[in-house]
Amino acid sequence: MAAVVSLLLDQHDHAVQARRVPPPYPPMTLDGRNLVIVSCIMMALTTVWTIMRIMSKYIVGAAYLVEDYFYLLGQVFFYGAAISCILSVVLGGAGHNISDLKNNIHVNCFYNTFLAAQVTYAGGLLAIKLSIILLTQCIFSDFVLGRNRALHRLGLYTGLVGLIIAKTKPGDEGSKLLFSLVPIFDILTDVIIVALPMKVVSTLQTSRPHKIALYLKFGAGIMLYSEKRDTDAAAKHSTIMFSGVRLYHTLTVDYGNITKSFASAPYGAVLQNGIAVMVASSPILRPLFDQTIASRSDGFKQMTDNSDADDSLSWELEGLETLRRKSDQAQISAHAEAQAPDRVSLISFGGGISVTHTFTIESHVTRLPSFSTFVPTDNQPRKTDVA
Repeated sequence: MAAVVSLLLDQHDHAVQARRVPPPYPPMTLDGRNLVIVSCIMMALTTVWTIMRIMSKYIVGAAYLVEDYFYLLGQVFFYGAAISCILSVVLGGAGHNISDLKNNIHVNCFYNTFLAAQVTYAGGLLAIKLSIILLTQCIFSDFVLGRNRALHRLGLYTGLVGLIIAKTKPGDEGSKLLFSLVPIFDILTDVIIVALPMKVVSTLQTSRPHKIALYLKFGAGIMLYSEKRDTDAAAKHSTIMFSGVRLYHTLTVDYGNITKSFASAPYGAVLQNGIAVMVASSPILRPLFDQTIASRSDGFKQMTDNSDADDSLSWELEGLETLRRKSDQAQISAHAEAQAPDRVSLISFGGGISVTHTFTIESHVTRLPSFSTFVPTDNQPRKTDVA
């Protein structure tokens, strides 16, 4: 009887453990925590850049064009990619060894978020690059239509290849080939975008040093970054460099332990997509820059100039005050010397003669205004008898 009861209790315990809900949030590893932090920071930065772009459009009163809608679509896709990376860590256990994730729920959740991250990453880059191409086409209008169509097809491939990758089995070498084709085509499109204005730059009637400087400015993106200053707002991005980092992680990733490899690989993808969003907004931010930073700089410069003017004015007023005092003394001396004696008194006293000269000294002084006290001047003449 005791054996039967023990057997029933053991079966009950196994049934309870089978029905027990697995922990919904596996502990985050260091790589997973860093991926969450990077994703949150880039979402905040891209949001700030998008708000500044909207404010700049509002200040100028410009209408929204096709490239603006592509940009907003790319921003939404970037939110999806960043949130997918966060969910892959929080719910899917990214950063852990796949053998440590004993529950299949975490593994299935990881694959779902992994698919969403790949598709939204590709869609975001597609929309952002189309926005940059359309903006560049407005500035440099001498583009061939067939060249634009080729770029659109490359971008479409980048957006759809995520779905193709998802259908391959983990550990298959074909999936690694498709994974590596994504950053390769990404680098190719970046190089083409950087090379688009080169033909227009070559036709400019400028001196050789200026033309070389323009070539370096637009062509520096082939190595590390690209600098766009069509609105005097410098914007540097390193999407080509991050594409190279992504290609390296793609070739070295361990598909047998994809949850462990995924936590370190998306750094470049999140940074690349976020920086691309910020770069697409940077050429539009000049009106906002002129309204804020430039105006404050001009105000500070004007305040400094006014301070210098006040110092100069006080120095001039001191000189005028000194000149006024010298003028008073000179006019008094001149009147004293010019007046003739009014009368001579002859007084006989003790056999001598006493002669008294009486001078009438009139001081007609025109006082200069005192800017410090604003005291009214007294221009009335004064007479003094000196005996």
